[in-house]
Amino acid sequence: MVKSWALEVELMEEHNDDSDLDKPYAAIIKKNLSKKDRTGCAALRYAQSTICLRECFAKYLDDQTPTALHCVATKCCDRHPNDDFDLSQYFLGWMYTSEDAHTMPSTAPAKRKRTKLRDKALHKPSLKKLKK
Repeated sequence: MVKSWALEVELMEEHNDDSDLDKPYAAIIKKNLSKKDRTGCAALRYAQSTICLRECFAKYLDDQTPTALHCVATKCCDRHPNDDFDLSQYFLGWMYTSEDAHTMPSTAPAKRKRTKLRDKALHKPSLKKLKK
C-alpha cells in the first residue's frame, strides 16, 4: 500500500540524520519539489522496512519500554517471516495498486470539447450572474 518509487529509493548515510528524523529525501528544499523529494526519510525507511513495524516505530521513537513491542491482536503486521497475514482481507473493496493504473477503466464522464467560443458580448452578463 505504498507507491512503487518509495520502495525503489536508496537511502544513503546522508539521510541518517538523528537531529532531524523527518528530514525530506531531497537534500535541497525548493519551492516545487516532487512528492518523492518531499517525502521524509523516516517514512521511506518505514515503507522499506523488513523488520516488524512495531519494532520500526519503537526505534524511530526511541521507545525502550517493555510494552513497545507487545501486540494484543491476532496478527501484528505483514513483515514477520513465515506469516500469512494479508492486509487486503480486512478491506471490503478492491485494492488499488500502481500496476492497475493502466488497466483501470475511468469512471469519469467524457470531457465535453467546445467547438466554438462564447461571444464577447455575453462575457459581462455572465460575470454579473456569477457575482450575485
